[in-house]
Amino acid sequence: MRTRGKEGRDAADDQRRLYRKPASIRKRVFIMGQEVENLVDHPLVRPSLNACAMTYELAQQPEYADWMLTTSNLTGQTVNRFTHLHQNAADLVAKVKMLRLLGQKTGCCFQRCVGMDAFNAMDSVTYEMDRALGTEYHTRFRRYLQHVQEHDLVVDGAMTDPKGDRRLAPSQQADPDLFVHVVEKKPDGIMVRGAKLHQTGALNSHEIMVMPTQTLSEKDQDYAVAFAVPADAPGILMIYGRQPSDTRKLESGQLDVGNREFGGHEAVIVLDNVFVPWERVFMAGEYAFSGLLVERFAGYHRQSYGGCKVGVVMCWSGQRSRWPVPRHRHGLACQGQDCRDGPSQRNTVCVRHRVLGGRPNRQPQAPI
Repeated sequence: MRTRGKEGRDAADDQRRLYRKPASIRKRVFIMGQEVENLVDHPLVRPSLNACAMTYELAQQPEYADWMLTTSNLTGQTVNRFTHLHQNAADLVAKVKMLRLLGQKTGCCFQRCVGMDAFNAMDSVTYEMDRALGTEYHTRFRRYLQHVQEHDLVVDGAMTDPKGDRRLAPSQQADPDLFVHVVEKKPDGIMVRGAKLHQTGALNSHEIMVMPTQTLSEKDQDYAVAFAVPADAPGILMIYGRQPSDTRKLESGQLDVGNREFGGHEAVIVLDNVFVPWERVFMAGEYAFSGLLVERFAGYHRQSYGGCKVGVVMCWSGQRSRWPVPRHRHGLACQGQDCRDGPSQRNTVCVRHRVLGGRPNRQPQAPI
């Protein structure tokens, strides 16, 4: 729904609260060797949560509605573009504009691109699987995506396995769990085990969508598996990935802490005998389509990088853009006392002033 004025700001606040509350329920998360109970307020996690929440906030602001929202081809309802299946070239252009905008607003990764790109890859590949094999994966996937759209869920697209000895196929590894694989098929679903590495935004996700990581052969058909599970499903454990100087966010003071308000994170996801009902399984042994899914995902994700990374660079370099037009030359609304753009209604400090202690370090940039 597109809202304006105070009503729009209230709706954005409600969206942020609704997102932050369920984003951490019941997940098993370990940070620096300790299990974390209050994930939402942990100082290492909160900046990334704030960044992800911006994908909800900006969707409630009418000036950005054309980029953040669109009409679902599945239901005809207005949905967040991060849950949308691209229908034409205009959708791809709007996606890049949306990602550039969010990069300008946060100065970091906002964590929903991988899931969006996974949706679009999975949709076309399951269609081709059904047409070639007579399966029902495409119908299952679209039913699942309608659920994602209805609840505007954050979905982590999980592709990268530990891999082990990269000279060997998955079935040849000394440890079979170095690639996610099916350990048992049941009448009502499958049991899976393994891990996924470098998972952007996993701690802030509502759902995990698992995909194979490479082209597979018939001997590795147990590893040709794709599915979606709630991020707090029994058997899932997440380990927060360390980053350079990350403990500075645990210290007092404002210096040398980087982007205090927004940030990203990566995590290891361990799947220890996780049950997946058949209605959430989108590949189970169809190894001939594993490489196609990887390639489709990679194509969409490379295009996404053309939006978000440019926006982040523009935020940190202080550049303006013809599209989308940022509210502030540093990419965020600002209250820095020396800021040439003056204060704004949002009562925040821009990324550059937050880092530099209120002193701009360069002259305003000409539009590009």
